[in-house]
Amino acid sequence: IETYSGSDPSQQENLLGVATDPIVTSVPNKVVYSVHDYPASVHPTTYDQASDYPSNLPAIWNQYWGYIYQQNIAPVFVGEFGAAMQSPGDSPWLSELTAYLDGQLGGSGGLSVAAGQQGPGWAYWSWNPNQGGAGGILNDDWTVNSAQMARLDPLLYDAPASSTAVSGTSSATGAVPLA
Repeated sequence: IETYSGSDPSQQENLLGVATDPIVTSVPNKVVYSVHDYPASVHPTTYDQASDYPSNLPAIWNQYWGYIYQQNIAPVFVGEFGAAMQSPGDSPWLSELTAYLDGQLGGSGGLSVAAGQQGPGWAYWSWNPNQGGAGGILNDDWTVNSAQMARLDPLLYDAPASSTAVSGTSSATGAVPLA
């Protein structure tokens, strides 16, 4: 999927082909498209060097995979994204990506996520601290990296204040501490 019809071969989030050649299954609603996205410190791309970086990113994400979410073609799962936050471009990239996934950039060309709805699903890479340039949710001593968690906070789902029990089950709300 990296190269489609002469597109940038450095893309790890290239789902351009879905627009013309989507995966079709005999059972509807069974396809989820997944991408990986990293800053230049982990996986350099041609657009990381643009003079308008990182404000150019929403248009790139829209072009390569955001349209799938926007047009309700299928769910999109950002299966990997992360940065050690040690290079100058890491923080702006992560800020732009979290705002994009959360629908905060809808008015300026990013995804539009309705109030009370979740944007595309995601998984941060990685949990553990020893995965090289991508950094982790945990510090080297395996405690939670609170600064990294704060960066991801806009993407964390806010559970409703109250929940209704379903017959035969019970439910609860609250926070689960990571450390």
